[in-house]
Amino acid sequence: MSTGRFSTLCPLVAASALLVGSAAALADDRSDWPEEVLLGTASLGGTYQVVGDGLVTHISDKLDVLALSQATGGPYHNMTLVHTGEAELGLVTLGPARELWDGEGVAAPGEKMRNVRALFPMYQTPFHVVTLADSGIERIGDLSGRRVGVGPMGGTCAAYWPQFLDALGVEDAHLQYAGANHLADYLPPASAMPLPSAPACRSALSSVSSETMTCGCSG
Repeated sequence: MSTGRFSTLCPLVAASALLVGSAAALADDRSDWPEEVLLGTASLGGTYQVVGDGLVTHISDKLDVLALSQATGGPYHNMTLVHTGEAELGLVTLGPARELWDGEGVAAPGEKMRNVRALFPMYQTPFHVVTLADSGIERIGDLSGRRVGVGPMGGTCAAYWPQFLDALGVEDAHLQYAGANHLADYLPPASAMPLPSAPACRSALSSVSSETMTCGCSG
């Protein structure tokens, strides 16, 4: 991050060990298949919701099993839901997944959440920092003392950006944790902010705080 280049992460789909084992062993015998499966996504309007809705539709169509998506607090929450059996599937990011696997989660220190299995990677996520044109913010160091929207608590950006800012020597950044819809309340007129070229970022820009935001976008 000190070079100013994007950092990329790879979200993946996690499943309970029981579900993975039964699917492999009973490929031709559906007697023990669940009648429905629940997939944990993240906040409404985010990338995880879009990916999750498509995934549950695909599962329902191809496997003839009712699959439902549920809005959640993001990767930390999803890993916990799968580990405890409250959901069969969950979308997670590698960092939070590793923390919880090793028992280093803040919410449950020492509890190693290993009743999960990774199914497949979804996409790489380049991180962007977006500011208003008239904010006076031209580099990462200028975020010191500013308000920075980092998405909902427990989400990917909220997990990584406090660590990024600390490593880059950004001091006294006032972090705001909320979903896109709530952070949009702090946004000045949209005409004051140019859109980046990546189409996947456009919907995320509604989460800009009154000074700056951070977001992870695919594409």
